[in-house]
Amino acid sequence: MKSIWTAEMAQSLIQSIVMQGNLTEPTEGFPLGKVGDWKAVTEDMSAKGHELTMNSLQAQWSRDARERLSRAKSSTTIPDGTSASDALAIIAGLPIPTPRSSPPAQSTLPPPDDTTAMENFRSEMKALTKQSRVDLLATLTTSVDILCEVMEEGEEELVALLLGD
Repeated sequence: MKSIWTAEMAQSLIQSIVMQGNLTEPTEGFPLGKVGDWKAVTEDMSAKGHELTMNSLQAQWSRDARERLSRAKSSTTIPDGTSASDALAIIAGLPIPTPRSSPPAQSTLPPPDDTTAMENFRSEMKALTKQSRVDLLATLTTSVDILCEVMEEGEEELVALLLGD
């Protein structure tokens, strides 16, 4: 019997699980975590135009988690302390989600006039894997977009000055 699943649908499922699935932390029995909210995942997939039953989504996730994603996990570096959702996004090659409802994270950037701290930060960035740098850049880009949306009038000049525009 031919599968109805396309690569696009499988990727949409992973995105829905990352964003809506309320994944538990990984355990021995569930190395990628366990989906805690299949109803939200099913609704998200439906909103994306994929009208599938919860059982179909669960079966596909079981196959993906057991086969493709578990293999990818073994060859991917996941930083310590990474949440299950972010780890899944990294394994699947997706940007780490930055929910708009979350409060902004405190900056870990050192003050620009602290040369030693800036060099240490540069070394830390060089030590990251290519995928981690890509993910970090995606997160930073999203953060800048959000900041630009909420800026008050007059602050645009400050940003232009800081960015050298």
